[in-house]
Amino acid sequence: EGGYAQIARLWDSGAGLYGGAWVDRPQGLLLVYRGLLELGGGSTESLRIVAAAVSMLMVVATVVVAVRICGTLEAIAAGLLLATFAASPFIEAFTLSGELLAAFPGVLSLLAFTVYLQKRRVAWLAVAGLLTGCAVMIKQSAFDAGLAAVAFLLLTERSKRAFTVSIFVLMALVPVAIAASTAPTHDWWNAVVA
Repeated sequence: EGGYAQIARLWDSGAGLYGGAWVDRPQGLLLVYRGLLELGGGSTESLRIVAAAVSMLMVVATVVVAVRICGTLEAIAAGLLLATFAASPFIEAFTLSGELLAAFPGVLSLLAFTVYLQKRRVAWLAVAGLLTGCAVMIKQSAFDAGLAAVAFLLLTERSKRAFTVSIFVLMALVPVAIAASTAPTHDWWNAVVA
């Protein structure tokens, strides 16, 4: 947290991201921290409050996804398990980590994907892809929700498989393309693959 907050402060003060303000994380994570500087000054307390809020919202979103996929009893169990394990000091979910911040748009991506499966409106598939891209731009390894959605589409969508997968993947690439176009070209790729 302290390192990310310091990079955000340097970036806010005019240092070039991935240059004078070096970190091997994508811009989405640093944008969150930069926004927090504006809201709460980046204090430890403000970071913990945001971490708690994100954790609570993630539990709620997980319950909603589980209701849509499994049912009420399973959703309650999923919410209780997530809330219990996420509060463990071994996981350190009380910190505002990249994993926690990326998990939230990842879960929202799954929620949008379940709405697509129910309503079959391409807009929901596009939203799911976009949220997956946002998750990846917070933490590089946060592609797992999107990977699950793409695998599901490949296995179940027979007649329009290429179309649905293309929409999802192209929308996931939108945040990545925006980040690539605004970052210094010589260091951005190293930050993404690190």
